[in-house]
This record gives sequence, structure tokens and C-alpha cells, in this order.
Amino acid sequence: MTTFSFQARPFYERSGYEVIADVPDYPPGHAYHVLKKRLA
Repeated sequence: MTTFSFQARPFYERSGYEVIADVPDYPPGHAYHVLKKRLA
């Protein structure tokens, strides 16, 4: 799962996803996040 800082990162984290990578300042002034969720 990927998202930008101006989108839904908190929603995904509340849903059990964890951030595994960040790309700062992409796009300028924001960040790009890669998230994962472990399946049972």
C-alpha cells in the first residue's frame, strides 16, 4: 500500500498497516509512504 502525507496515512495506520519506508519531500513539501499489513 502506498500513500502521500496529504492523503490517508493515519487511516491506514489505524487499520493495522505499518510504515516500512518514507520518501521525504516527494512531491516537494510532502512525503511518500509505503505501508504493509501482516495477514493472519
